[in-house]
Amino acid sequence: MALASVSTRAAAQTAEDGWAPPTEAPRPTSGTPSFLSGRTLGTGQVLMAAALGWPGLWAHVELAPSSTVNVGVRGSVLYGSPVMGLIAGAGGELIVPVRVHLHGEGDLDVALRIAPSVAAGEGRLFGESASDIHAADLGLSSRLDVGVRLAWRATEQVTLFVGADVGAGVSWVETERAHPIGVLSGTLGIEAMMSSNTMLFAEAVGGGGIAEAGARTVAYYPQQEVFRLSLGLGYLL
Repeated sequence: MALASVSTRAAAQTAEDGWAPPTEAPRPTSGTPSFLSGRTLGTGQVLMAAALGWPGLWAHVELAPSSTVNVGVRGSVLYGSPVMGLIAGAGGELIVPVRVHLHGEGDLDVALRIAPSVAAGEGRLFGESASDIHAADLGLSSRLDVGVRLAWRATEQVTLFVGADVGAGVSWVETERAHPIGVLSGTLGIEAMMSSNTMLFAEAVGGGGIAEAGARTVAYYPQQEVFRLSLGLGYLL
C-alpha cells in the first residue's frame, strides 16, 4: 500500500512538472519500422539505409512528415543501367520515392508509391549499344514510376512485401534525340529487424521495358529487360 501511494504521488508530481514517459511515434498501424514496404514510418521518424547490388550501390534517407506520407531521398553510384538492360557502365542516379499509406488492417498494409528519378552517365546505360562508338557519350534519363506496395508482417521482426510499378519517361544520348521509354516491373522483398533500431533488407525488382528504335541502324536499348537487386542495412534514428 505504501509503495503504491509513493508511486501515485511520483506520477502526479511528474505530470505537474509537464513530464511524460516517452511514447512511440504515431502510425496508421502497429508494427516494426519499414521504408520499402506498404507500412509507413511513424510521424517524425527518420531512417537511414545503404545497400549494394545491381545496378549500383546507394544511400537512402526516409523522412516521415506524417504517419501516412513518407518521403525518401536516394542517391546511387551506378555501374549498370538504371533504366533497362544488363549493360555495365558508369553513372549516377537520384530517386525521390514517396509512399502514401492507403490501408492497414492487422498485419497487412497497402501504400501507393510515387517515385520520380533522374540519372546521368555513359550513353551505353541509356540506350546506346555497348559496341557503338557513341557508347561513352553523355546520356541522361528522367522517369516517373507509380505503383503499389503490399506489406505482411510475418512476425514481430520480419516483414515480407510485394509490389508492382509502371513507369514512363525519356532517355537521351548526346548524339541522339530524346526517346520515350516505358517500364513495367514487379517487386519482392524482406525486411528483418535485428534490434529495435537496426534492420537487414533485401529487395529484387524484375520486369521489362519499352523503347522505340534509334535513328541509326543500331537498336535503341538493344536489351530491354529490367532487373534491380539490393542487399543492405537500415538504421532508425
